[in-house]
Amino acid sequence: MSVDLATMLVVSVIVCAGCGIFYALDSARTLSGRHMAAWLSGFASTLLSSVCYLAASYMDDEIWVVAIANASMVAAVAAVWVGCRLFNGRASLVIVGTFLVGVTFTAAILDPTDDREWAGSIAKFLILILLSVLIVQEARRGRLRVAPPAKVLVVVLGVHAAFTTVRLVIFVTVGHQAPIFDEAFSSAIVTNMNLVFVVAVAVGLILLRSWERKQRLASDRPGVASVSRRHFATAAAQRRAATHTGDVFTIIDIAIDDFAELRRAYGMASAGELEALLTEVVHRTIPAVSICSRVRNGGILVATWVTGGGSAPAELERMATLVALGYREAVAGQVTGFAGAAKLGIALEDGPGLPLDTLMTSAMRARAQAEQRGDSMRLVVPGTETTGR
Repeated sequence: MSVDLATMLVVSVIVCAGCGIFYALDSARTLSGRHMAAWLSGFASTLLSSVCYLAASYMDDEIWVVAIANASMVAAVAAVWVGCRLFNGRASLVIVGTFLVGVTFTAAILDPTDDREWAGSIAKFLILILLSVLIVQEARRGRLRVAPPAKVLVVVLGVHAAFTTVRLVIFVTVGHQAPIFDEAFSSAIVTNMNLVFVVAVAVGLILLRSWERKQRLASDRPGVASVSRRHFATAAAQRRAATHTGDVFTIIDIAIDDFAELRRAYGMASAGELEALLTEVVHRTIPAVSICSRVRNGGILVATWVTGGGSAPAELERMATLVALGYREAVAGQVTGFAGAAKLGIALEDGPGLPLDTLMTSAMRARAQAEQRGDSMRLVVPGTETTGR
């Protein structure tokens, strides 16, 4: 059963809107990540392009509508390229993308052809091929090169470049009215192909975001081990058994202040960014002999040891100050006008044989007390008084 072009364009609008909304929900109200803003604008441009092509089909291919549709399609692919460059930590070159969008729009307006549906097509095809190749190249370097989801972009945009190249060659050599062009590269067929490309790119970008989040939550510091919450007690017990004579084993519970409220206010994506920032600061600050585990609600459990004697509390307070200050500075560097705070509860081992669960419970209780009382940290030695700071 064949489907007319107008129906396919309506489907295209719905699919593009759905992909854009899904990506927006995954990245909604994010506190950082310029590449995500670029990719989100790409989905918006894709939706605009679909709406304009649909409008053009009902307006006898009004030239300015076709020009906007062509330019929006190029803008969508250019936004993916700009986002990829930002993801790799390179200059966005958004000025180049803007220039190519302008060329596409101008080429359609100035095209002397009587068949306005195809106005500016050669320029559009050439620029789409160029941008697709640039995305493939960018996805094979920097951080994208080691990110498995980037292979989706390589495959999809590689196929898109090849498909558009063949379409351009046939368009130039035999024209769009030739039977071979109508059978293989008509507007209806290309609309179907573009839907596949949009969905595939959306999946790739969402997977990239997930991969990036996991990478930022992982420790790459030698000596700092990250374990699951379920295995934390076992790993902590092993680390305690290896504690040197005279050193003090300790459990630290660290959590983002008002994390639940922040998650409700800014969304899951922003909550993940805050967790990643805290994890980076903790891994950078704690001793290299530490065991870390992420827990729910923006928390991190740490098992470590410090030099024994009377200097242990002072050393832990210094470490707590560095974590709290480092997290606040990290958040401020990512988000203008946003103040991030972390609370710490610290439990020192009070002699051999103290149950590990007791230390963990004491650290969690101390952290909760610090949050309730507005302290940045509270340190407790089970059986003695708790101190706050």
